[in-house]
Amino acid sequence: MKHMKKTLESFITEKRSNGIYTFSTEEVQNYLGSTYNNVKQVLYGYKKRNKVASVRQGFNVIITPEYSKSRVLPAYLFLDDMMKWLKRDYYIGLFSAASIYGATHYQIMENYIFINGSPMRNIKKEKLSLKFIAIKYFNKKQICKLKTEAGYVNISTPELTALDLMGYLENSSLERNIEIIKQFVDKIAADSLFKAASVYPQRAAVQRLGYVLEQVLFDNELADSLASVMKGRKWNTVPLSPHKEREGVTIEKWKIIKNINPEIEI
Repeated sequence: MKHMKKTLESFITEKRSNGIYTFSTEEVQNYLGSTYNNVKQVLYGYKKRNKVASVRQGFNVIITPEYSKSRVLPAYLFLDDMMKWLKRDYYIGLFSAASIYGATHYQIMENYIFINGSPMRNIKKEKLSLKFIAIKYFNKKQICKLKTEAGYVNISTPELTALDLMGYLENSSLERNIEIIKQFVDKIAADSLFKAASVYPQRAAVQRLGYVLEQVLFDNELADSLASVMKGRKWNTVPLSPHKEREGVTIEKWKIIKNINPEIEI
């Protein structure tokens, strides 16, 4: 058993010397030439000492000293490796992406990950929370690479982030999301927003964002790019806030029922 622990230690050392924070249980089994049960037993000892953590069955992360107290790594250090291991396309989005672009007004407690295809179970382990959102349409042109000390992770562009914040309001309020968009709106480019919105599957998000940019954040250039997307197309009338009754004045330009007066600090 001591020989195996020493060998596993060298395996972990080799991984870290190459800037890698992750490994699969199968990798260790092949490296040690041992049985699954023996490897599982040795890994258990490392997990007890907070040197290794299992994020998903069969997928592990190496806990470096600076993260020993939290007993888990930040998601950006292992997410790309995990999604490649799972063979799933993904991108970091919503509040998680917005915080990277400078929206620090709200404390982000969960990592929001968009995935293509079938749903995945969320991951929640002590101080780690990954919430997966399965979508049918994946606009890879609106996903960029963010460099980290572990490599790269996929993240939505500022333009796609803003659209998603207006499209996925199930667990958040409209006003909260407007506050978040306000903090990184200077990173949104009108031409890129036009391209992203032209193929965005949720039309209501385009309408809401257009109204918010024009009437709340007073950015006419960005709002005009979304007005151009709507031009010549048929759009259904939607409420500004999906959480309120469909009662209020209809803003014809955006086909928006103004059922809420957003109150944010400008």
